[in-house]
Amino acid sequence: MKNEYSGNLRGFLTYVGPKMANIISNTYRSKKKGNACQAAKIEMDKCYVKTLQVSHFEVTRPQVIENILQDYRQADDFYVVDLQNFESKFKEYHLLPNVVYFLCNSCHRKYEKTLKDKILTISTEEKGKLNIPKNDSIAFSNKGKQGWVFNIPISKISKPYTLILKENSEVVKKISINFKDPKFKKLKIRKDRNSFVIMLIESNGNFVDKSTSVIF
Repeated sequence: MKNEYSGNLRGFLTYVGPKMANIISNTYRSKKKGNACQAAKIEMDKCYVKTLQVSHFEVTRPQVIENILQDYRQADDFYVVDLQNFESKFKEYHLLPNVVYFLCNSCHRKYEKTLKDKILTISTEEKGKLNIPKNDSIAFSNKGKQGWVFNIPISKISKPYTLILKENSEVVKKISINFKDPKFKKLKIRKDRNSFVIMLIESNGNFVDKSTSVIF
């Protein structure tokens, strides 16, 4: 039988997602021992609990899976995935620095709540350093194997947006955009999430959406 998945994102998360969770658990089981909750490292209150879980930095596990799946997309929400190849890419992602932190259950839940829709808040101090206009909406993405991936809810595009592109937790680019600009009508829309899907790669000094070649 061919080691391949054909179907949509929801099916992949349902049938393959649990195996990816097991891979993460097995990879970091020994590394959690002897450590205390690292909540303070991601600007949360200090915590000293030692029963820990693995938390992805600035994304959730389903978002990591969705980002990697873009390499296998054949049509809108339809993927043909070589599962062995996908698993290799998933493991490679987790070898990158600053990808995971160890949090207790309580801190993990609080942190993941802030990641909903992948629209993150930042401290007033950091916002000041980046010189982001006060009324801008803000979205973050940490660079992965596929570049910088954003899901921007259509309901939130009435105001200007600032996209923050990070690599190894450092800001590498700040892009201020207005979705009312006609060129952004070319961007792909995820109908099931009612959001724009943006996958930025760096090309000849520009940041370009991989799917539509729109330049940001």
